[in-house]
Amino acid sequence: MIGIIGDIHGCYHTLVTLVNKVGEKYPGISLYSVGDIVDRGNFSHLVIEYIAKTGIRTVLGNHDNLFCHAFYTPGSPWALVWEMNGCQKTMAFYSQNESLWGLHAEFIKQFPLYYVDEGCLITHAGISKYNFESIKDYLRDRNFDWNEILKISQDDEIGVLWNRAPLQPLDLLQVVGHTRHQDVEFNKSGNAVYIDTAACAGNKLSCVIAQGGEIIDIISQNTSKEDVS
Repeated sequence: MIGIIGDIHGCYHTLVTLVNKVGEKYPGISLYSVGDIVDRGNFSHLVIEYIAKTGIRTVLGNHDNLFCHAFYTPGSPWALVWEMNGCQKTMAFYSQNESLWGLHAEFIKQFPLYYVDEGCLITHAGISKYNFESIKDYLRDRNFDWNEILKISQDDEIGVLWNRAPLQPLDLLQVVGHTRHQDVEFNKSGNAVYIDTAACAGNKLSCVIAQGGEIIDIISQNTSKEDVS
């Protein structure tokens, strides 16, 4: 049994409350995050420190990747994309704390593109059905390295960081964020569950409890006004 948390986007207080709520119901459960831990909300730096402290396994999100580009390659096309995608609060903090930015970028750049656990494939934006040709030959080997395949097209509009197209149904349940929904939503045709419930827009942060490729519970926490004011 595992818990998988949706897009956090700097909502630190909401995250802590949600994790405590999950822990009360499922003591000792292993927790994952679908990425996009930074930007939009008020406390990206505290979210990073909390994830590092608690050991929540986190996949790379597009905002996390842009955050690193802005630090390592300022002025690059991807750094400019970051400036147009809700980075203002994050930038305001790190421009006054550049040494901490370096430490946090070093931490984030180690995030993998995926995790597989309890019959789930956990990524940020999912494997598009239009990307299927590039991976179908590898599906016969259940031990292949998804990371090598996914990173080939990670920055494409249908890549694992940016995809909003329908997902390719796999034997594994795809658990993804990136595309906002009011509530956690299961998509039968793609054998996928979307868990970004727009915490940074003032809605709620959600955690799905998964076991054997099935969602057995959903725990949510309304967004703290302190996180998005």
